[in-house]
This record gives sequence, structure tokens and C-alpha cells, in this order.
Amino acid sequence: GHARSAAGWPRCPLWRPLLAFALASLVASLCAVDRGRALASLGETLLPCVLFLTAERSSERARAARLLDWMQCAAVLGSLLGLAQALQQGQDYRIHGTLGHYMTYSGVLLSASLVALARFLFSRERRIRAGALATVALTGAALLLTQTRSAWLGWLAGAALALVLWKRVALLALPALALACFLLAPRPVQVRITSIFDRQNVTAVERTYMWRAACALWLDHFWVGVGPDNLRAIYPAYKLPDDPWLPERKFTHVHDNPLQIAGERGLLGLAAWLWIYCAYAWAAVRAWRATPASASSSRALLAASAAALLGFHVSGVFEYNFGNSEVVTLTWILAALVFLPPESTTHGARGSCPGP
Repeated sequence: GHARSAAGWPRCPLWRPLLAFALASLVASLCAVDRGRALASLGETLLPCVLFLTAERSSERARAARLLDWMQCAAVLGSLLGLAQALQQGQDYRIHGTLGHYMTYSGVLLSASLVALARFLFSRERRIRAGALATVALTGAALLLTQTRSAWLGWLAGAALALVLWKRVALLALPALALACFLLAPRPVQVRITSIFDRQNVTAVERTYMWRAACALWLDHFWVGVGPDNLRAIYPAYKLPDDPWLPERKFTHVHDNPLQIAGERGLLGLAAWLWIYCAYAWAAVRAWRATPASASSSRALLAASAAALLGFHVSGVFEYNFGNSEVVTLTWILAALVFLPPESTTHGARGSCPGP
């Protein structure tokens, strides 16, 4: 069965790495260059609690499906608003919907679009498939117009995983879909897409310089880092002399999740952070293998979670999306779908997670 601990909490394989990450963040904060700033930012480590709250409140799969229905509705409305912005502002404008920045907007669209794709592939209900297909189309169009390359790469990776989980041969359709999107996209978007393959592109060069400087900073603060929310102030001392980053541009992070976490929390924080997602991946594989192909609704939820998490991490190679509260909160919510009890025990123990 799905046993609980004596204290009533679900026995979930993510508890240990999440606790380790919280402790590593606390140690890094106490040893930080600016301890006050670091301690003030520790609230972000509480975001993983959303995962367990979701697992508890959405322990019935029907309730989890309704949650995804509402998520898709919100994504559709947000996409329509973004498309309206494009019509009003022109093709060069990077749309942001109701959110403050196009990067945040693209991160939310990325997750919602991959969830909808997985539901379209695995669900057998006509209503769900129709709504999911409409969501994929609208969020995909809006995602293109954000001109956010990291989110595009994340979507391709997540879509590839969803297609492989559905039918491996379906993966062959992905290049054709990508080509169609390129041909139908406005000229500014096409230019942005081709810049992915240009090693001399200024933003690509900027990132390589940032990553080199971040590695040097991490080596100097190897075990515990400079402290959460301290890297921005310390980074200028490590900036390479020929870095093309313009002085008038505001530096916020190093555009890479692992390097940002290593710089802020050191090896201890990075190891705990990687442990979280390795534990998630192991739990997801176990849940998928334990779910029969006939349980289409369960497999839809699992595929949606896995595709969204992979998209998040691939995007995070080029962008510090772990530091974006809107994006990371949605990611934790979707991660919780892996820890729902099997369909046969849905009405048994509530909110339990498979044991480690």
C-alpha cells in the first residue's frame, strides 16, 4: 500500500533531497558575503511545499485532471492576450501576456503547452483531446512570438519525450512540425530561430562568457557558494575583460540553472538540487512502469508531468528559470502528478507518495 509516516506525512522520495537543499541553502546563507540579503531570500526554498500540497489536495485523479483543465483555460486566455499584443505592437514585439516579462511568459507557456500535448496524445475522451489540441495550437503560436529560444528548445525536448512515450515512431513527425512552424512564422521569428545555430550571435557569446566567469566564481567559493541572491553583487569582480556584455545592461543571473545554484550555494547546494530531480526521475520511471497502457488517464498525467519537467530543465540550461517564482511553482505542481496513487487505490489513502 501507500503507507504514511507516524507523523502523518506521505513517504515520498523527494523529502530527503528537498530537506538537504533547504539545509544547504541555510548554510550558504549563514556563510554568505551579504548574510542579510541571503537570509531574506530563503523564502524561495519553501516553494517545493506546493508540490506536496498539490499531491495532498489532488490525490484523486479526477481532481488532478480538473486542475489541468483550469490550467489549460488560463493558458488559452493568456495566449490570446499575447497574440493580441502581437497584432497591436507588430512582428518585432516580444509578447508577454499578463506577466511582466516575456521570459516568464514563455516559461509558463512552455509547461502548459507540453501538458496539453501529453493530454492530447494519451487521453481517450474527445472533450479533453479537443481542448488539448486547441491549447497546443494557441500556446505554440504565442510561444513562438515570445522569441525565447531557450523555451523553444525546452518545448522540443519535452515534446520529443511525450511522443516517444506515446509511440516511438511518432517522433519522426517532430522535425516536420518544427519545419512547418519555421515556414509559417513571421520574419523576425525566423531570424531568431536561425540565430540558434550562429555561434557568433552576441547573446550566445555573452552566455559563454557568463558561464566561464561563473565557473571561476564557484571555484573560489566551492563548498557553500557566495550565498542566495548574492551572485549579482559579486559577479562584476569575475567578469572577463573582453566580455561583450554592455555596461548599460542590467545583470541579473548567469543564464544557467546549475551554474547559478553552484555559485550561490556551492557544491553542497548543487548536489542536493540534482538529487531532487534524480529522485523525481526515478519515481516517474517507477510510476510509468507500474501503470498499464490501458490506464490512459493515468498515463496522460504522468506524461504531462515528465514532459513539462524535461522542458523546464532543457530551457534552464540557457536561462535561470529556477529563480522565476511563477515558472518554478508551476513546475512543482506538475511534478506532484507523479506521486498520485494508482487508479486502483485512488479512493484509499489520500495524498500518498510511492516509497523510496
